[in-house]
Amino acid sequence: MSRALAAALFLFAWAAAAPTQIRGDDSVPRDGHILCQEDLGFGGPGKSVLLACGDPLATGGTAFVQLLNAPSNTTAFLVVSLTQAAASFKGGTLVPVPVLLLKAFTTDAAGEFLIPGVPGGGGPLAIYLQCVTVDAGQPQGFGLSNAVKLQLLP
Repeated sequence: MSRALAAALFLFAWAAAAPTQIRGDDSVPRDGHILCQEDLGFGGPGKSVLLACGDPLATGGTAFVQLLNAPSNTTAFLVVSLTQAAASFKGGTLVPVPVLLLKAFTTDAAGEFLIPGVPGGGGPLAIYLQCVTVDAGQPQGFGLSNAVKLQLLP
């Protein structure tokens, strides 16, 4: 499978994804083993944290993407790219540049959202993720999470 086709299929699945209500057992795979994708840093302003954890993202594996510590009931944008570059944005650093996909979500009362069942396979392919949240408590009105490198495997 070509990189372009794998990326298109992955991004199509993401664009259709809707966050779900977080339950206590959502973030732990059935076998109890959890792998988190690489945290690239660059969080702030704000205190939100982006995680991508679960199985290794090879064919048949799944993971979840979760935003934590964002403002309650606010708009959060998941920014997705196939490349990384450090671009100044609203008082922070946006890593997934150029932006390939921008997906809006709403955080819950705890300032979180969860996307379960992110499929693996189609790699090797790196996908870069970061969240931008509307945050009136920040000087420029937006907060940025850390960036995450999602590594799809064959």
